[in-house]
Amino acid sequence: MDWSHVTLAELLDALREVEWNIRPRPVGEFIQKLKLPKTRQQWLSRMKCNFFFYRTNYAIYSAILFIARFLWRPVVLIAFVLASLSVLILNDTFARQVNTMSTRAFGQALVNMRAKGTGGGSKQRSRGGILRIQAFTALFGVCVALLWLVSALWGTMLFLSGCVVLCCAHASSRSVSSKAKLANFRSEFRTAWRDGAA
Repeated sequence: MDWSHVTLAELLDALREVEWNIRPRPVGEFIQKLKLPKTRQQWLSRMKCNFFFYRTNYAIYSAILFIARFLWRPVVLIAFVLASLSVLILNDTFARQVNTMSTRAFGQALVNMRAKGTGGGSKQRSRGGILRIQAFTALFGVCVALLWLVSALWGTMLFLSGCVVLCCAHASSRSVSSKAKLANFRSEFRTAWRDGAA
């Protein structure tokens, strides 16, 4: 795949399909083998592999930096949690797990209501019925509104931009390990297999 022509939509599709709850890699492994790439192709390959392989590390370290920076501003931290949740809603595996948990939690209550005759008789009721993009928009809108109300929107955006730059700098300079290459290959194989079966 030629990563010089990857669009934002393709990148978002890739992030939507990855597993969201993998364990972070050890700190020693995360900070070793740092050197600048020699070619543009090597840089693109490193960015792709390292963002995939170390995504949990990047998320954790960015969250730690964010909490340390805004520890005394609870409204900003609440907005950060809402923004993180809104992004997670777009991930397929997270959405499936939330759907399964909510179905288990509310399933028994619906059965009891139907048994008493207060829940209506239709079996074709929608479960939740809200689209993920609508949930994302609502949560992210609340996050932006909170930050705007406390006059922290631009400062938060600048700080998050700095976190992204730090993650990109690490992903660019970290030599791709054989584990990362193997994990990336497995992900591409699963995607190709799923697309071929569809």
